Amino acid sequence: MNIESSVLAVLTSVIVGISAATIFYFKDKKIKEAAQGIRIILFMCRFFIVSILIFFLFAPLSVSKKETIQDPIFPVLIDNSRSISLMDSAFSNEFSLFENQLKKTLNGVDIKMLPFSSRINIGDSLTFNRQGTNLSATLNGLDDLFPSSNIGGALLISDGILTQGEMNIPTKEYPFYTIGVGDSSSFPDAKVKKAFHNDVVYLKNEFSVESVLSFEACEGQPQLIQLKFQGDVVDERTYTPTKMKDFFKFKSLISAKEKGVYPLEVTVSNTQKEQSIDNNKLIHFIKVKEKKQKILMVYDFPHPDVRLTKTALFGLSHLEVVSTNFTDRLKDCAEYNAVIMIGNATKNEDVKYWLEKIKTSKTGFIWVTGSKGSFNNEFVKFVRLDNSNDDVGLWLPNQFSLFKRTDGIKTLLEGNQRVNMPFGKWVIQGESTSLAKQTINGVQTDYDAIAFSHHQGVSFCMFLGEGYWRYGLRGEKIMSSLLHKAIDFVSVHIDNSKLKINGFDEFLQGEDVSFEAIYRNQSNELDNSGELKSILIRNDSIVEQSNFLKTDSAYRINFGLLIPGVYKVKVEIEKGGQQLKREKRFIVKEIKVESEHLSSNFERLRLISDKGTFNLWKDRDQTLSDLLESNRFKSITYVESITDLLLKHSWMLYFLIGLISIEWLIRKWQGTI
Repeated sequence: MNIESSVLAVLTSVIVGISAATIFYFKDKKIKEAAQGIRIILFMCRFFIVSILIFFLFAPLSVSKKETIQDPIFPVLIDNSRSISLMDSAFSNEFSLFENQLKKTLNGVDIKMLPFSSRINIGDSLTFNRQGTNLSATLNGLDDLFPSSNIGGALLISDGILTQGEMNIPTKEYPFYTIGVGDSSSFPDAKVKKAFHNDVVYLKNEFSVESVLSFEACEGQPQLIQLKFQGDVVDERTYTPTKMKDFFKFKSLISAKEKGVYPLEVTVSNTQKEQSIDNNKLIHFIKVKEKKQKILMVYDFPHPDVRLTKTALFGLSHLEVVSTNFTDRLKDCAEYNAVIMIGNATKNEDVKYWLEKIKTSKTGFIWVTGSKGSFNNEFVKFVRLDNSNDDVGLWLPNQFSLFKRTDGIKTLLEGNQRVNMPFGKWVIQGESTSLAKQTINGVQTDYDAIAFSHHQGVSFCMFLGEGYWRYGLRGEKIMSSLLHKAIDFVSVHIDNSKLKINGFDEFLQGEDVSFEAIYRNQSNELDNSGELKSILIRNDSIVEQSNFLKTDSAYRINFGLLIPGVYKVKVEIEKGGQQLKREKRFIVKEIKVESEHLSSNFERLRLISDKGTFNLWKDRDQTLSDLLESNRFKSITYVESITDLLLKHSWMLYFLIGLISIEWLIRKWQGTI
C-alpha cells in the first residue's frame, strides 16, 4: 500500500508534532524527573499522536493494488429444438458423454452450457422439443451475456436449420467451432406444408380448404392424401410425385354440419421408410358458428377511419356489413350483432339516440369517436379542458387478458404514428380494460386511448380520437385483425352470472395454459372464501381434476403445457347450499415448424466456423483435439488500483489507540497522572 499526500501536509504534521512533544517535555516538571529512556518514549508517543492527527486533517489517500485472475470462458451453444431429436434420436444420451469429455479436455476453463432455440435460454433443460430456431439472435446474444469477458472460443452444436430470423453471421474476435448434427443428404420425405381456410365458418355452409404438400426423393411412389373434418374423411386423393422435389396442391369444398370447434386434419401416407413422419400430418382448428354476423356501420361523412374499417371487413364471408348515417331512425339495432360508429354526429342528440337504441337492444358497439363535438353520454364522459387537440402516441400496458395481443400489434401501435385527441379527460363507464393508453410529448400517461368495457348490459370498445387509419397504412393486416377481435368481443352477450372464468380461447403449443375465475357475492363483492373445483376435459376424457389457487380476491389455475387439441374446463363452487357451475372451451394449437425441414445445413455451420473448425457429430472427438491444440485458453490477470482515504483504514485507529494507551500507562506508572 502507498500513501499519497502533499509535502506541505507532511511538513506541517511533523513540525506540529515536534512542537507539541517538546512543549510537553519542557513544561511538565514531573516528566523531567523520570529516566531519560522513559522521557524519550513519552516524547515519541506524543509526537506520533499529534502528527498523525494533524496529518489526517489533510485527507491523505491510500493507494493499493488488487490482482484478479479470470479463467478463460468457453460458451457451448446447444441447439435445443425439435429438429435435433427428429434427426438423431440418440443425440441426447450421446451429448451427456461428450459434455464430460469436454470438461476433462478443457481443464481449468469455465465452460458455459447454453441451450438455445429462438434465443439463448439460460438454465433451460435439454429436452430437444423447442419450436423455432434463430441462429442470428443466438450468436448476437453472446455479446450481451459476455460483453468484456476472457472468451477463448465458442462451440456451436446444431443442424444449421433456421426457422426464424435471417442468418447474419456476426464478426467475433474469438474462433467459433461448430459440430453438425443430422444428415445433409436428401432422403424420402413427404410432408403437409400448409392448409388455407377460414378460421370461422357457419353452420350448413360450405367452405373451401386448399392443401399444399411437398415431396422429396419420393418420385414414383404413390401418396395417399386424406382430409378429415368433424371426424369424417371428407376428401381423399392419390398423387405420385414425378420429380426429386415435387409439390401437390388441391382444393376441397367442405360442409359444416355441427356447431363447435373441430380439428381439420390433412394427412399423407405411403409405403416408404421416412426418417420422420412428424410432418406427415397437419391439424388446424375451425370454429363453426350458427349464423353469419351482421355488422351495422354508422357515420356521417367519408373519413380515412371509415375506409380503414371497411377494408378490414371487406370480403369476409362470415360478415354481412350494412352502412347508414347518424340521422337514420329506421334501423333496428337488435337485428345486428354489432354496431360500428365512426366519428361524431353533427347533432349531439343523434349520438344519444343511437346509444339509447343500442342500450335497449343490448347490442355491442365499437366507436371511433373522432375529435369534434360532445362525448358525454351513458357510456363515456369527457371533460374538455380547452378547445385544442393533441397528437398523441400509444403505449400498451402489460396486463391485458381479453384476447391475445400479438407482437405485431404492440410494435405497430407503439410506432411513430399519432392519433388526434381532444385535450381533456375521458372516463369510460363500466368494467373498463385498456388495450392502449396515450403517450403525450414522449411521456406515457394513464389516459385511455383504446379500451374495452361492459356497461348497462352492453359490451363496447372505444377508439378515442381519430387518425387510426395511419396505423392501417403501416400494418393493414394487423389493424384488421384488431378490429375483428374487437367485433368478437362486443358481439358476445354479457355474462351476468356470479361465477365467471376469464382467459384466452386459444393457446399455442408450448405456452402455459392458465385461467382466472371470480365469484361475486350477494353484495356484488369479490369473494374467494370457498373452494373452487375444476375438471379439465379433452375429447370427453378427464385430463385433470384439481382446485383453483386463491389470489387476493379471486382464483387462478395453471394447467402448464398441454398437448394440442380441443379442451373444456368445468368449474364448480358451493355457496349458500347451491352448486354454481360454469365451463369454458379452448383450444391448444400445434406448432410444427421444426419438422418442416429435416435436411441439415452444414454449409451454414462451415461459414460460422471460419476462424475455427467444423466437424460432424460422429467426428466430435476431432473437435476436442482441435480445442486442445488451439492454445487459446489462458487465464488473464487484472491489476486494479484502489484509492481510498487513509482515515478509513481501521489499523490506523488501532495504532493511535495503542500509542495513547502506552503513553497513559507510562504516565500512570510514573505518577504523572
